[in-house]
Amino acid sequence: MISDTTRLMYDAEDAVYFKNPVQSAFYMENGAILLDVFVSGEHKIVFVFSKADHERLRRKWNVRDA
Repeated sequence: MISDTTRLMYDAEDAVYFKNPVQSAFYMENGAILLDVFVSGEHKIVFVFSKADHERLRRKWNVRDA
């Protein structure tokens, strides 16, 4: 896929999709590349990141307030 917003090319199967803007901002603050952003059919903003960035940051996200 090629993002209309970021103009980046990515494989949809190698991506994760978040509707949580707080988690998405956390990922971006910690170096994740925003591959795409779009509005879903449910009128929600969807943020797209690579599975590699997700794997790298998932644990940090889960323990951020612990």
